[in-house]
Amino acid sequence: MSEHDEIPDATGAFSTLALGFQLSKRQQALVIRILWVLLVSIHIAWACGWLTAIGLAGFAKAEEVNNIRQTIEASARVTLGREIREQALIRCRATDPAIRDSLTRYIDALQGEYERIANQRYPEPPCSQ
Repeated sequence: MSEHDEIPDATGAFSTLALGFQLSKRQQALVIRILWVLLVSIHIAWACGWLTAIGLAGFAKAEEVNNIRQTIEASARVTLGREIREQALIRCRATDPAIRDSLTRYIDALQGEYERIANQRYPEPPCSQ
C-alpha cells in the first residue's frame, strides 16, 4: 500500500463504512463521485418526468401550472361575483346608514379583488324599489 492508499480512522458514518469495507482514500473518493453522479442523474430524470413508471411524476410543466392558475381564477371570479351580489342585495334591504356604509366598503373591497383577477368590475345588481 502506498501513502495515499492507507485506511483512515473511523470518525463518522462514511468513514465507519469505509473502514468496514477497507476502502482506501482513492476508493472512497471514487465511491463519493459515483454516488454524486447517481444522485444528480436521478434528480434530472425525476425533473424531466422520466421516472413516472415508478411513481415519481416530475416537476409541473408550464402549461399545467397555467391550467391550474386559470381554474383557480375562474373559481375566484365565481365566488367573488356571488358574494358581491349577495352583499349588494343585503345593502339594498338595509335601513341603517352605518350598515349600508359598512356594506359599501366591503363590496368595494370585493370589487377590487374581482377587478384584480378579471380586469373589470363585477356588475352589481340594482336595488329594486
